[in-house]
Order: sequence, then structure tokens, then C-alpha cells
Amino acid sequence: MDTRSKIISAEDAAGLAVETLAVGYFDPVLAAHVARLQSLAGPVTVSVLDPPDEILPARARAELVASLACVERVIVGDARAMVQAARTEDFTGADLATRQTLIELIRQR
Repeated sequence: MDTRSKIISAEDAAGLAVETLAVGYFDPVLAAHVARLQSLAGPVTVSVLDPPDEILPARARAELVASLACVERVIVGDARAMVQAARTEDFTGADLATRQTLIELIRQR
């Protein structure tokens, strides 16, 4: 199955009703992201945002997230105001902190 078919634009997501919306940068996608997404009950829709100084392009990050079996759909862009979600999980704060830690570890090596 080509998981890229799970990816839609924020405009195409307008009016969509979802059970769980996970919002984050996923730049880069890490094992911690996978574990957290897998821990969310039910089908998960992910909104991939653009971080400051992105490492990977949004489309690449969307394709990586879409390849996860626990992810039903990926929206490229901020979909919070466009979709009706029963529950929203915000990954953004943790994403930036984890990313900074990773960058510092790489610089130390």
C-alpha cells in the first residue's frame, strides 16, 4: 500500500471530523514520536507543522508519519482550526525540546 495516499493538505481537511488530532513538527521523526502516537487510542490524524529552521521538508516528514500503521491520515499544515477533533494532542513543545537535545548531541560528537 502506498501510504502517501494518507496525506492531504490543510485546505482539503476543512470540515473533517476526526477522533484524535495530533499536532506537531516531527522534524525529524523519532522513536519517541512513534511511541506517543501508538499510545493514542483509536484512529489518529496527524497535522504536520513547519518548525523554525526545519531539517526535513514538510512533505518528507508527512510521508514518514504516514508510513506508521497507527496513523490514519496526515494533514500537511496547521489543521487545528479546520477539523473537528474529539481530542487534540499537542506535540509541539516536546518536539522543539527533543529536537534541540538531538542537535546538541550531534554537535558534541
